[in-house]
Amino acid sequence: MSSNLISVSKSQGLVLDMIRRQPGTTRTRLQNQLGLPQQSLHRLTTQLEEQGLIRQSGPATEGRGKPTPPFQLNPAGAFAFGLSINAASAELVLTDLTGAVLAEETLRSDPDDPPAVIAETARLSAMLISRQRLALARHAGLGVAMQGFRAAGQDQFRTIVQLDRWYDMPIRAAFAQALGPLVYAENNAKLGAIAEAWTGHGQRFPTFAYVSLNYGLGGGFMVEGNLSFGAHWNAGELTTLFNLDQKPHRPALGNLLRYLREHGHEVASIKAIPRRGTPGWDLVEAWVEEVHPALHQLTRALWGILDPAAIIIGGEAHDDLRSLIAAHCPFEIRDRLGNPMRGPLCLPGAVRGDPSACGAAIFAIRNTLYGTQG
Repeated sequence: MSSNLISVSKSQGLVLDMIRRQPGTTRTRLQNQLGLPQQSLHRLTTQLEEQGLIRQSGPATEGRGKPTPPFQLNPAGAFAFGLSINAASAELVLTDLTGAVLAEETLRSDPDDPPAVIAETARLSAMLISRQRLALARHAGLGVAMQGFRAAGQDQFRTIVQLDRWYDMPIRAAFAQALGPLVYAENNAKLGAIAEAWTGHGQRFPTFAYVSLNYGLGGGFMVEGNLSFGAHWNAGELTTLFNLDQKPHRPALGNLLRYLREHGHEVASIKAIPRRGTPGWDLVEAWVEEVHPALHQLTRALWGILDPAAIIIGGEAHDDLRSLIAAHCPFEIRDRLGNPMRGPLCLPGAVRGDPSACGAAIFAIRNTLYGTQG
């Protein structure tokens, strides 16, 4: 992986991020929002245009004197890879500057074999760069999504038992030897929230709670468009809401797999969980009813702590399962006089494929080009 990506200053990063958040914005609006002198803003947008990171999105429509053109991100301005290391599989995606997925590959390696995963990621990345005819100078790096608690301020994770060989491994150093220095790592659920913020429901709801259904249970909090990390980098670890006696009944896909097998429906992995209209779907529906008390506990806690506009169900769960669980999440909130209060919408995630892998690629873009993580 090459590190000779076009250089972006902190001021350019601020302008770039504002254009991402408000496609079609103009220099006049940017000047009002950022408080930058007109001459400085003109210089910054001109530089970003010359670097191929933004482009004009239509005819000039406003401004005193000479009208100012609207701007949007140039999708071809940069690209990045995102790797999601899950309990039973690893997924690699390639995205453009906007976070749109250009390609997706499932690794053949055992996800709990770090050397094999790293080597295959390097091979697939090189293959996709060649196949897509991408310029290395526009490579924004690799983001890695890992399941488990994050060691405070580090790129090491207290992983789930299925990923035991990754436990406390310095992720950036491990991947950098094969893929170069532009490597970033974060918890998978937080990265799923970032993907939803960029390309899903987060475009409508700047403040939302993301519930990541994987082998375990995790989450991510977006507050006014910014990811919350917490003092120890573990904000969103929703599994801590349940004690040891409750954990077998929490809405985690590892529990669903066990439930299906106990009821005579063998499934090899999360990807094989029955879909609507297929054999075994009735068992999935029965399991969701069984974990409904835990879902109720979870959603009430999220409302009381964060007061989000939406609770979004994502993770490795397929679309049918996300929709089913989202339908079981709503609850009624009333004040002491019995009057109804506004609560969050409960929605199935809108990000297709592996949200954590998509978010990992976006995380790399944000770190490399914007100089910010959330």
